[in-house]
Amino acid sequence: MFFVVGLGSMGRRRVRCLLANGVPPEEILGFDRRPDRCAEAKERHGISVADQAEQMGRAEVEAVFVSVWPSFHVEYCLMAAMAGKHWFCEVPLELSSSGLDQLRRVTRDRKLVGAVGSQMIWHPASEYLARWLSEDVTGGLVGAWGTCTSYFPTWHPWEDYREFYVSDKASGGANIDMIGHEFQWLVWLLDSPVAAVNARASRRSDQELKPGSYDSYEIIAEFASGLQISMHFDGVNRGLERGVWLAGNAGTVHWDLRGPKASRFDRERNAWVAEGPEQFEYEQAYVREVGHFIECIRGRAEWPIAFERAINVVKLIAAVEQSVSRFGGRVFVE
Repeated sequence: MFFVVGLGSMGRRRVRCLLANGVPPEEILGFDRRPDRCAEAKERHGISVADQAEQMGRAEVEAVFVSVWPSFHVEYCLMAAMAGKHWFCEVPLELSSSGLDQLRRVTRDRKLVGAVGSQMIWHPASEYLARWLSEDVTGGLVGAWGTCTSYFPTWHPWEDYREFYVSDKASGGANIDMIGHEFQWLVWLLDSPVAAVNARASRRSDQELKPGSYDSYEIIAEFASGLQISMHFDGVNRGLERGVWLAGNAGTVHWDLRGPKASRFDRERNAWVAEGPEQFEYEQAYVREVGHFIECIRGRAEWPIAFERAINVVKLIAAVEQSVSRFGGRVFVE
């Protein structure tokens, strides 16, 4: 049985992913502090609901999905690990390093699978980007840049953006979880942790964000490999942009949200060449991600994100905030 903590938009997505991977609804138990979300999940998906999160400790529960606000991730992951359950957590693993050492120790000592998500790993474009980088088609990476924008008020059209975490940096919103998502993927793709950052943030839109929250970030991240990447994040652009460019001495590789294909610049043709499927629904990346987690807890696969790399992203987020407070000063990720 699988236990899903949080039945908001992401928790319901995890329920859908379990169903898509052949898990019957009677093998899924959900929990949310809001009765309306419990009732909706029960009616829409036919799953059972629990009245307490502690019911994840039931003997028949094998693994727990933690799909709550980022500021509560470690609390529930640790609850699952202490109960002897495998756990899956949304990105980022946490907003500070508090509790991470204990979570790592309990997960390791009880021989549990602890998985921090990153659905882009299971996007077909990642397969091509990773292969091209391993084959060094770029001739050695020299520079990189990317963007990730998503208008905050439209994240959940069915509820006021001011009433959930997206408007509050302290809860993991206001670009923070977006930063976590992109860098968790980039750390995996480039196979290198982030060593230092320079960051600036601003708040110039008319959105009603919580005090101390920003609508835009500019981040220069230095990887341990020596590569630097310049990333732009904002919750202002209504056009929804997401993409990354990795440039080298011999060529550039690229992916953006406008299609499922990845692209590489072929210097012999002096043109971009796109490779990948003609169609791919992004939701399938989540389905594949959950399917791989199931394979891991069955002992047939390994999770691609090492715990240390997930912690690196948590520390990166803290370093970004330190750099912002120092007006863009360089901060080491330690």
